[in-house]
Amino acid sequence: MTPTFAALLVLIVRRGYYFAEHLVLALHLHALGFLLAGSGLIALAAFDANLAFVFSVILGIPTVIVVYTTAAFRRCYSMSWASAALSSVIVGSIYVVIQFATWLGIGVLIDSMAA
Repeated sequence: MTPTFAALLVLIVRRGYYFAEHLVLALHLHALGFLLAGSGLIALAAFDANLAFVFSVILGIPTVIVVYTTAAFRRCYSMSWASAALSSVIVGSIYVVIQFATWLGIGVLIDSMAA
């Protein structure tokens, strides 16, 4: 899915960068996402996961990802904070829809093969 994210950056940002440069940023952002997701799972498993802690992890990880992505867009593409935030929300929203459709399609495919 990382090349898909890089392709979205090519379509949305369009600042004269090569696809490989967008791919490097996409790899960087995905590495952060995996690091945060893994840390969150370890924290949930290691500590007594009461409901408040679970909600703080579930809400905290996407918040950190959106803020970090906005900062990365601002730094890498020399955008203002407003345009970086807008680009981050647009790219992130489209990417979530594409990911959901992909996982849904894989689930339907697996279900049809099992029947």
